[in-house]
Amino acid sequence: MIRNLQYRPNKLSQHDFHWTVRTRGQYDASIYTAPEGEMPRKRFPQAVIIGAGKCGTRALIEFLNMHPQVVAAREEIHFFDLDHNFHKGLTWYLQRMRYSYSDQITLEKTPSYMWTQRARDEIYRLNSDMKLIVVLKDPVIRLVSQAIRNRDKDVSESLLVQEADGTLSVRENLHPVYWSIYVNYIVKWLRKFPITQLHVVDSSMLVKDPAGEVQKVERFLGIRPVLTKRNFHFDQQKGFYCKRPFYLQDIICLGNEKGKLHPTLPPEVKVLFYKFYRPHNEKLFKVIGKSLKAKQRWRPSNTDFRRLRDSLLAFADSLNPILNKELSRLD
Repeated sequence: MIRNLQYRPNKLSQHDFHWTVRTRGQYDASIYTAPEGEMPRKRFPQAVIIGAGKCGTRALIEFLNMHPQVVAAREEIHFFDLDHNFHKGLTWYLQRMRYSYSDQITLEKTPSYMWTQRARDEIYRLNSDMKLIVVLKDPVIRLVSQAIRNRDKDVSESLLVQEADGTLSVRENLHPVYWSIYVNYIVKWLRKFPITQLHVVDSSMLVKDPAGEVQKVERFLGIRPVLTKRNFHFDQQKGFYCKRPFYLQDIICLGNEKGKLHPTLPPEVKVLFYKFYRPHNEKLFKVIGKSLKAKQRWRPSNTDFRRLRDSLLAFADSLNPILNKELSRLD
């Protein structure tokens, strides 16, 4: 059960209120009408996007916040994972939320919760009925994205180690590497929460069909299905979907840092990473069942295999003159 605390603000700003309050009169009343005679108040989240980092959680919460019944927190709060925030207490946490009505759902997003034991324990203690949302991306792509964020100039060099026999292997003890082993963390959350309270969003489908993925979240949260393809606009120049809120004629896109292309890994390195993650991915698919249709996509592409084959053939061709020279000496 959610703990109830009284919160009396000293000073309010427009950012304390959801768009259904800030822009009242700028959207059709059929979209949303507040419960008659009710005043909004701050509430603890009924749903949390717990991860995973670098998988598209920012895009998801921005899209969901267009829904009149979803009241997203203003920022990533990092309450349950950072000591200096957690020690400020639940009243401080409540202050970070926007005002909402009883028929709205308060939503918080902090992607690092997924990897944090205290987050699992304390979120369950706060509300054992909490609905959890996790966005998952091809682990190899997430790994590269995390390494770039960490400013590793040479991704291959930073994430691989050369063994004594000269072969390359993945550095398993690095955060970016084992954070992408999703199943290790999902199973820990499922020891606290039933799988019916966990919804998995396929990051690649969120990029390709945001309306379809958001509609699945609407059903999971039990809210009215109001978001459609009309709420999304594909920006040809940026290469990704932007949002078209109910209360604006304008289109709003995420910052330029979102949707950036990642450097291409050498095919032999990419295949090595996929080989490393394959058994972990198989365990994940068994745990979450049919909630993620990524099984066919989380593997090297045919192009990767062709590039690897061509590299090996070129290497073999380069050896032919050397072999022929050595054979001639034997003669």
